[in-house]
Amino acid sequence: LEKEWGKRATSAMVSQASAAAILCSAQRLKSGDFESGLRLHLEVQATTRQISQMVLSAALHALAKAIGDCPHDLTIRIDIGAALTERRLMALLVNRLCASLRSRTRS
Repeated sequence: LEKEWGKRATSAMVSQASAAAILCSAQRLKSGDFESGLRLHLEVQATTRQISQMVLSAALHALAKAIGDCPHDLTIRIDIGAALTERRLMALLVNRLCASLRSRTRS
């Protein structure tokens, strides 16, 4: 992750992002330890195991919250593909993303 997303990077792409990589990205967004205007692209690693999907969902939820807490402007693209197959987990992510985007438009 550090190789792809250096401190001075203006864009970063993380392919096959695991839950751990997503959590690290969330922490980085929340800390503001990057240049304003960053373009981040995450391709989420697909998994078929239910417990792995729950862990991935929690990581994506943390990322969605970090987007709202992020002190800089950024462009983020998250390719989920078939990583979350449960409607409930996807609904939780969409709700958190909506709340984060609303908080960013208020500030």
